[in-house]
Amino acid sequence: MLQPRYQFLFLVIGLLLLPTGSTTSQKKIILDNDWNPTAFIALLLPLYYNYTVLGLASDTANSWALQTGLHALASLEIASLSSCIPVYKGSNYPLIQTAYIFQNYELLYGELPWKGVFAKENTTNEKLGNDPTSGDLRRWRRKLLLPRGIMATLM
Repeated sequence: MLQPRYQFLFLVIGLLLLPTGSTTSQKKIILDNDWNPTAFIALLLPLYYNYTVLGLASDTANSWALQTGLHALASLEIASLSSCIPVYKGSNYPLIQTAYIFQNYELLYGELPWKGVFAKENTTNEKLGNDPTSGDLRRWRRKLLLPRGIMATLM
């Protein structure tokens, strides 16, 4: 079975190879990703090729599922798409890989450089990520973080 990021890569490549001609019925998709500030490109490609995006799903990978969901909401808000594309929070932990399996893998093959969700919590980075202004008070936009009505969909 392919890793999730490779499945997504093949999806993007497949979208790029599709013809752009108009058809009578639009194809419908749901995008599942660990959304971050630069992941909006994964949303733009299907829209460019006239796919109907039924929703976005966030999951835990580089960040926790809730945080990636908020990144997806912020991207939709910037593009004025938050009213027509819902965001759903996915699983906080991997569905197949468990901490027990991961620890046994490291015992057999050595320590992995990237542990993902199984890494110890980095409280320093978590505290740095709580500043919605990123240190610049002119960047503060509360509605980017908490758009009206969308938090109920995510929680």
